[in-house]
Amino acid sequence: MRMIMISGQAASGKTTGVETLDAKTTVALDCDGKGLSWTGWKKAYNVENKNYFKPTTVSEAYKYIKAIHDKRTEVKVIVLDTISTLMSNSEMEI
Repeated sequence: MRMIMISGQAASGKTTGVETLDAKTTVALDCDGKGLSWTGWKKAYNVENKNYFKPTTVSEAYKYIKAIHDKRTEVKVIVLDTISTLMSNSEMEI
């Protein structure tokens, strides 16, 4: 398994790049809870397709990632959008 981080200015197309990935082999973890950034994304990425989830804590995101890694051999890409939200949420948890 490889981890690749994509960073850039706000509104530079980081999330929109997910549109180019195969939704059948990709899972989107939407930590911001804002949805993906192109028209019609809900047809490809949703809970029914088991490829769109909204974790709000590091531990919750970890559980999704571990379960996907352990049980979903068809998944080639896990998108975590965005890690900064998880880090902020972790700091605020007491």
